[in-house]
Amino acid sequence: MRQRCWWRTLALSASFALTGSITAAQAQVPYGEAYAEPAPVSAEENSAEFRAILARLDAQERELNSLRSLVNQGTPAREASLLGDDGAAAHAGGSAEAGCQRVDITSKPSFSVFGRMFFDHIMYEDDPALAAATGVDRLNETGFNTARLGAKGQIYENIKGQVEVEFEGSETDFKDTYIEVANAPLLGNVRVGHFKEPFSLEELTSSRFITFMNRSLPHSAFAPSRNYGVMAYDYIRENENWSWFAGAFRHDSPDNPTGRASHINDNGDWVFTGRVAGLLYYDEPSNGRYLVHVGGAFSHRQDTTVVAFTQRPELGSQSGYLSTTHTGDRDWNLAGVESAVVWGPASMQAEYYVADTDRADENNGGYVEATYFLTGENREYNRQSKTFYRVHPLEDFFRVSTAEGVCMGRGAWQLKARYSWVDLNSGLAGNRGYMEGFTAGANWYWNPYTRMMFDYVHENVDLATGVVGNNDLLGMRFQFDF
Repeated sequence: MRQRCWWRTLALSASFALTGSITAAQAQVPYGEAYAEPAPVSAEENSAEFRAILARLDAQERELNSLRSLVNQGTPAREASLLGDDGAAAHAGGSAEAGCQRVDITSKPSFSVFGRMFFDHIMYEDDPALAAATGVDRLNETGFNTARLGAKGQIYENIKGQVEVEFEGSETDFKDTYIEVANAPLLGNVRVGHFKEPFSLEELTSSRFITFMNRSLPHSAFAPSRNYGVMAYDYIRENENWSWFAGAFRHDSPDNPTGRASHINDNGDWVFTGRVAGLLYYDEPSNGRYLVHVGGAFSHRQDTTVVAFTQRPELGSQSGYLSTTHTGDRDWNLAGVESAVVWGPASMQAEYYVADTDRADENNGGYVEATYFLTGENREYNRQSKTFYRVHPLEDFFRVSTAEGVCMGRGAWQLKARYSWVDLNSGLAGNRGYMEGFTAGANWYWNPYTRMMFDYVHENVDLATGVVGNNDLLGMRFQFDF
């Protein structure tokens, strides 16, 4: 019995000694430091921390009371938006699904400022025979092709607005200036003001994002631009790949109307324009790096006495050579078809326009263009407006000095070519004839908001009087927008 007690005492002593040595080795700190008492806290610090805790609790209680008052008002739609995931699910009697986000109702206007600037240099080499026959002899030009400022944003809940003006010398013109209501019953989105009619892919794509410095020959002759009016648009059967647009406009509403910024006329010069456009193919995983777009537009138009078509050059802001007028026509129709393919860095786009008046043969025209990004980017697409959007370079252009030397980014480089034609032989007056243009060049995108453009245009002109000639144009543009 004594031997057993002795053995147990020895084993217990050895166990305590081993445990103490292991604990001391792990801590490796003096006993006094390991078990030092915390620094004393003053009464003033304790009081400040206590007041901060009370303030937070008071704020949370006020927010909770506010949410309870909204629930008691019995407005489920507003509750779902204001309460967030948990509150909306609780009101519906179920649990919140993963991925839901809090929705805030816009209760006061929130606007942002935007603008653009295009600085051009254009050189013309016109045929003397054409200048003598038409009186058009264009001179080289340098200056601001476009300088605009505007503001846009949300006004209240589902209402938004935009004001945009362009500065041209001493004149200030209205551009896209409108108010718009979203989620309108049956109509989807309704816009009222001064904006573009829904006609032509090239026209509806902003000048910030078009491939060439100027739009094509037939576009300038036929495609309507901004007018005063009202338009509705929406997806077709809630399918983002297809959209419809329809509106009524006052024909030939000026950008800079006299007096009270209004178009005053009793002649009933209303036009009705509609467009349907969509995607036959859209590659979702690549966000539209590969797509096929098609569309069509129709416009029934009324003029008082004269229908006029005027061609403008594919570079610069000066006059073109062709024009034609049709007197006595009051009602006439304008139609267009559009298509585009984006296949990685390559793309093609084409449109055809035809104007059918009562007292003459059809006037028509079209274009086809091709582009290719040497640096691998692709043209980007806006699925809501069914137009092209901003290019984002894979690498921005920059040059900075570092400890390892000078570092540079190349930006995005795009090659481009276009063929266009316009036939204005029919009509009763004007410089009637046929014209075609060949354009080639390159675009250098420094970043998504800045680019340089280089265009060369060769024009062939065949006047109805028998005079034939050709011209050469060369242009360069510096552009930024924000």
